[in-house]
Amino acid sequence: MFKFVKNKDNVAKKRYSKKSVKVNNKSIWIPVLVITVALTFFLVYNATLSKMNLISLGFLYLFMGLIVESYRIVSNFKIVLFLFLCSYIFSFITFIPGKNETVYNFVSHLTIWPFVLLILYSLSMAIIYEKQITTKITEGTTLLLSISLIYWAFDHGYVYYFNWFSITLIVIGLSFTSFSLFHALTHIPITQSSRLILSIWSAIITSIFAVENIVRIFNNPEIEQSKYFSEGFYVGIQYFLLGISSIYVIQNFMLLINFLPSRNGNYKKELKENKKMHINRFSDQQTDIKQSLVCIVFTGTFYSLNYFYHFLPRYTMIWLIFVTFPIILLAFNHLTSRSNQ
Repeated sequence: MFKFVKNKDNVAKKRYSKKSVKVNNKSIWIPVLVITVALTFFLVYNATLSKMNLISLGFLYLFMGLIVESYRIVSNFKIVLFLFLCSYIFSFITFIPGKNETVYNFVSHLTIWPFVLLILYSLSMAIIYEKQITTKITEGTTLLLSISLIYWAFDHGYVYYFNWFSITLIVIGLSFTSFSLFHALTHIPITQSSRLILSIWSAIITSIFAVENIVRIFNNPEIEQSKYFSEGFYVGIQYFLLGISSIYVIQNFMLLINFLPSRNGNYKKELKENKKMHINRFSDQQTDIKQSLVCIVFTGTFYSLNYFYHFLPRYTMIWLIFVTFPIILLAFNHLTSRSNQ
């Protein structure tokens, strides 16, 4: 199947319930709110002295998207607010002077503060609600991502750089892509090793697209500088959608970063746990070969047309394919089932 499958494992639910945050106790709320108000006063006062905007409209849209998606996941506004306030408090570590900072520059600290807040909150959601956020991916999902990456590389022109670095990346990319094609077009059983490799490959592709999307959005002009409402609204929607996806982006980064050894940890144990996470998030259900062929024909046709005629920007075409292909697949399955009756 090409669709994402929710992980409904009973053990996972038990673990999730243990990790759930409870914030009904008033003795927790009072100190959190007092500290939050005090830190906010400090921030507003110093931002006023520095004649800087405390936070841009772009980040407001971004945090709105993040809060909306958090509420969708948790379904409890008190928990969302509590996690946000705790992240807000811890984000003030940004304003601690650095070791080599001889002259304290509040403006430079304020500039990176929203990013720290965003990362802290997204991390807290990704870690605490890991089981509820994690969705199982399939052979079909990896196939769709692999074909999209091929188009992305061609459209960027990376395949035309002939040096050792680019050739190495192309060989690695083609090897993983061939592996995903092989599994999507055959009925060979999916072993744990295959699920591990395909899961890592999916995380790499998703992270590549996420990084490009983040860079592109932050390279947009500030919403405050937009001459027309439509321009500001368009940029704001991009920030809002980035906020919605930020939790999942952080989770994919974590799945890759966890392969790096920590300073004082047990790397062998950590590696085993991370491999298990990758294996568990990949479905053992095999994709129908006909569906894989539909994926190849559909995505190959539209990516090729867009590559030669440039109907849409690269990133728009990729996300449009991600949105429309599940609909095409549903239509194909419906027609197939009717013809078999």
